[in-house]
Amino acid sequence: MSLSTILGWLAVACMIPVMLKGVPAKNKILRFLHNNHYLFGWLMLIVSTFHLLLMFGIILKHPLGLAAYILLVILNSLLFVKKKTRRSIKIHKMLALLVLGLVVLHVWLKV
Repeated sequence: MSLSTILGWLAVACMIPVMLKGVPAKNKILRFLHNNHYLFGWLMLIVSTFHLLLMFGIILKHPLGLAAYILLVILNSLLFVKKKTRRSIKIHKMLALLVLGLVVLHVWLKV
C-alpha cells in the first residue's frame, strides 16, 4: 500500500467524526467529536492535500476525487463566514453531503 493510498484512507477516516456531528451527543466520546468537528474538517483537508500532491501525476484520471477536493476547500472556507444564517448552514450541510457522495464514488470507482 503506497503512502498516497494511506493518506487517502486517513482523510476518509477523518470524515467519520465530522459526519457524526449529526448524531446526538450522549457520551464523552461523541461530545468530544461534536466540540472538535472543525479540527477534523481541517485535518481532513490537510491530509487530502498531501494525498492530492502525491497523486499529482495522475490527477486528471481522477475527476471525482478532484471535484471532492475542490468542494472540501469551499466547505472549509465557509467556516470563515462570520454571520451564519440558516441559509448558509443549509448550504454547508448540502455541500458536506455532496463531498461525502463524491468521496464514496471516488473510493469505490477509483475514478
